[in-house]
Amino acid sequence: MARREDTSILDAALTESADRQTLAGAVTDRLRELILGGQLPAGQPLRPAHLAPRLGVSVMPVREALRILRAEGLVSITPRIGAHVAEINEEDIEELYLVRGALEGFAARLAVRNLEESDLLALQDAFDEMAAAREQNDLTAFSRWDREFHRRQFAAADRPSLVNGILERWDASRRVYSIVPRSSMEPTFEAHRAILEAVRLRDERAAEHLTRMHTEQALERILAALREVHAQGEAGRDADRSLTDD
Repeated sequence: MARREDTSILDAALTESADRQTLAGAVTDRLRELILGGQLPAGQPLRPAHLAPRLGVSVMPVREALRILRAEGLVSITPRIGAHVAEINEEDIEELYLVRGALEGFAARLAVRNLEESDLLALQDAFDEMAAAREQNDLTAFSRWDREFHRRQFAAADRPSLVNGILERWDASRRVYSIVPRSSMEPTFEAHRAILEAVRLRDERAAEHLTRMHTEQALERILAALREVHAQGEAGRDADRSLTDD
């Protein structure tokens, strides 16, 4: 007798009123949000017959959404097996963060070149909010102001297409955060302190270098944490096998 597939993850993720939409674009947006946010984890099967009733649509817009998400690299489709949330590997993370670092460093350099006093005040305000969140050990607020610090930093570059490219890659990074959450605020806080000082001194090269290094050092921490997660998973599977052997 065939084993019934567990759909509890889908039941938990797809229950909001926002899911009751009919357009393929809306289905795509909803599934993308759930994948990026980690509610639909890597490897989760995505069968149109299971998704459609939970989203309140027919299977056709679901199939179209899955094709779109496959083109974005968020979904894998295997012949005769079907679609599932794509796995995240070290190469993908490395590429994402190295490209981010290059773009963010360039934006930081341009931002210093175009910096006005109001931009510096806005950046200082965001840093002060990060400091307050750090004092209160509020990781959620700290992460929010971390993002806002850089949004204000890069906005001063006055290059909307460049900034949009950075923001898109920030969204892609959300999948990584759902797997490897931030464990310490200190490295990020000290990196921001140094970046702010470079900006205050109008040092274009230092701002570019420090911003790029900040992203690349985050990559190193993420890869180390991801390897630890994988090692723990392997250890757990080895323990399960030993129990079965017994």
